[in-house]
Amino acid sequence: MRAPSAAELVRVWELGQGRKLWYRALLLLAPLFPDSAFRVLGEMTLGARNAHLLALREQMFGTKLDATVRCPQCAERIQFTVSTDAFLPEPPTARPSAYEGTYTAHAAGAEVTYRLLCSYDLAAVSRLDDASYAQDALTARAIVGPQGLQLNAQVLDVVADAIVTTDPLADIRLGFACAACAHEWASSFDAASFLWSEIDSEVRRLFDEIHRLGTAYGWSEASILTMSAQRRREYLTRAS
Repeated sequence: MRAPSAAELVRVWELGQGRKLWYRALLLLAPLFPDSAFRVLGEMTLGARNAHLLALREQMFGTKLDATVRCPQCAERIQFTVSTDAFLPEPPTARPSAYEGTYTAHAAGAEVTYRLLCSYDLAAVSRLDDASYAQDALTARAIVGPQGLQLNAQVLDVVADAIVTTDPLADIRLGFACAACAHEWASSFDAASFLWSEIDSEVRRLFDEIHRLGTAYGWSEASILTMSAQRRREYLTRAS
């Protein structure tokens, strides 16, 4: 896997403006798999999608993730660091489709058949305002049978847990403990959201460099973006 070029990064960022997060994630993956149709990337399981996004993050920014979270009990701001190595013991290679196979779980006295989730499932529930209902709707989309099964809270909870057991990176959970109020909780880590935020900052930094170098030397955006980061830094020190 290679990191995208500066020009590719700017283009992906541009295409992602005004788009939902699920679509932005696919835009980030597209340069990694130039021979795969966008539709095929959308069918990739969420665990595989997140694994490739984390591997891309390693290539671009390293393994160390620094972030903050607020305690839901007292709103204390907590800084934390986690490594992508904790999620990726080895580089991902597979691109399984969520529609390739089915699995079974036992709930409410029934054998429930389910498949794994993909980006198109996220797209289907992205317009729902209620987060708890959206999660239930997402899980319901994964249930294949039996027909007539009552999708009560017990069934949905069992299947949601089974999906994560089968596809662990589909929902990355981090545990926290607040030093201020001793509250403990678990929170989802959204790899797509985290990486897009970093890329947004990186592209805006690139725009600053383009502006300064273009102003100083009259170079075009395209010519500046083809330079290596080291060359841009060298010229920037001379342009200041």
